[in-house]
Amino acid sequence: MKSLILTVSIFASFCAALAGSLESSIVVISPFAPANQLSAAWAAHRRLILEGAPESSRVRIVDGWELTTIADYRIPESENPRVRNRELMPQIKSVFYWFKRSGRSEAKLKGTGALKITGLVEFLREEVDTTTSVLLVGSPLVVFPAERLFSFRNPDGGADEFWIPSDGNIRASVNRTPFGLAGLEDSFGGAQFGILYSGESIFPTPAYKGRVQRFWALWFSTAGGRLTRFGADTSRAFERLFVKSKSPIRAAFDSRLRELKMLNITRDIERGTLTNNVPPGLKLGEVRGKKPFKGVRTEQDVLDRFNGFARDSKGALSIGIMWSSPVDLDLYVITGNEEPLCFHNHQNRNGSYLEDVRRGDGISYETAVLSSGLDGSNEVWVNLFSSPARTPKVIRGTLMVHYEGETLTEEFSLEAGRGDRGKGYPKRGSDVSWVRVGTRTVGDLLR
Repeated sequence: MKSLILTVSIFASFCAALAGSLESSIVVISPFAPANQLSAAWAAHRRLILEGAPESSRVRIVDGWELTTIADYRIPESENPRVRNRELMPQIKSVFYWFKRSGRSEAKLKGTGALKITGLVEFLREEVDTTTSVLLVGSPLVVFPAERLFSFRNPDGGADEFWIPSDGNIRASVNRTPFGLAGLEDSFGGAQFGILYSGESIFPTPAYKGRVQRFWALWFSTAGGRLTRFGADTSRAFERLFVKSKSPIRAAFDSRLRELKMLNITRDIERGTLTNNVPPGLKLGEVRGKKPFKGVRTEQDVLDRFNGFARDSKGALSIGIMWSSPVDLDLYVITGNEEPLCFHNHQNRNGSYLEDVRRGDGISYETAVLSSGLDGSNEVWVNLFSSPARTPKVIRGTLMVHYEGETLTEEFSLEAGRGDRGKGYPKRGSDVSWVRVGTRTVGDLLR
C-alpha cells in the first residue's frame, strides 16, 4: 500500500512539474517604455529575483531595442531574500544602471515602448524551448524607423495613424517584410510568450486591440511559440512568469488577408483600407540587402505594374496617382451626379475605389477604376489629407490614366501644408489643399 502511495505521489509530482513550472525566464524590456511602466518593471523585477523565482532557476534581463543581455541571474538554492540579494548584487546593479540610462539613444522613441519583437527570432533561436517563458515589457505597436511603412504607428508623430500587418506578412520572406517567417517556422521551440504593455490607452479602440492581439498570437504560433499573456497587469505578469499556461491565445490564418499589405484602421476600422508595402528606404533602382527587393524598382516598373493592373481589371478606365513625399494624398474621381470615388466611398454605379496609399514612396499608386468610359462630367482631384511638420514646400506627384489600351501620365503639384483631412471638398476649387488633375490627360484620351 505504501509503495502504491509513493508511486502515485511521485507521478503526481512529475505531472505537476511538467504542467505547472518552468526552468528559465527571459524578460525583454523596452528602454523607451513610459516612465511609470519602467518604474513598475524595476520593482517587479526585484521581487521576482529576491522572492518569486524558484531556486536554481535562471532569469535573463534583455534590452528590448538593442537585443543585448543586461543581466543573467542564476537564482541561488535559497529562498532567503537577503541571501539572494547578497549573491546577486552585481547583476542587480547592472540592471539598475540600465534603467537609469534607458531611453537616451533614440529621443524620438521615448515613451513609445518600442520593442524589436521581430528581432527575437534571430536573438532567441535555439535558445528557448518548452521550459522557457519570455515576457516582453513595452508596446505591441512596433515601429521601424528605417522601414516606416511597416510600423504600427508613425514614429515621427504627425497624423494619428494606426496600422496592422496582414496575415500575408507572416507567410512571406524576411527579405520582403520584417514580419516574415518563411523558413523560420518553429524557431521558438514551444516557448511561451507574454506581452505586457503600459495601459489600454495605447489602443484607439477595443477592436484595434483585438486585431493587434490576434496578429501577435498568429505570429508567435507560426514561429513555434505560444502567446499566453496580453495585458497591462505588471504584478500578475511577473508573478506568473514561472507558471506554464495551459491555454495560449489562439489565432488562425484568414484567407482574406493573404496579400502582403498593411491595413489602416484610422478611417474605417471594420473595412480596413490597404496600402502597397514597400520600404521607404528603398530608392528607385536600388536593391534591399543582398537579394533584389521582390517588387517594383524603377520608374518603368511602376508604369508596367500599373498597366498590368489596368489590363487585368474589368474597368474601361483606370486612374492612379503616385508621389514620393511622406504625406497622405487622396484621389477623388467624380463621375456625374454620383458621390465621388475616394477613400470613404469605395463604390458607386460607375466604378470602384481600390487602393488607399497613406504615405508616398515613389512606387505605390492610389487607384480607382471606372466601368464605363470618360465623358465631359468626369473630374479627377487630389487632396492633401495630412502631412508631417517637415515636408517639402511643394509636393509633386504623377497621374496615370489607362484607357482603351493606352496609358498617359501627367505631373501635378500641391503647396505643402498641414492638410484639411478632406473637409474642403465643397470648396475644392479655391482650397490650397486641393488640385484638379488630368484635364490635359483626360482631354487627350477623349480625342
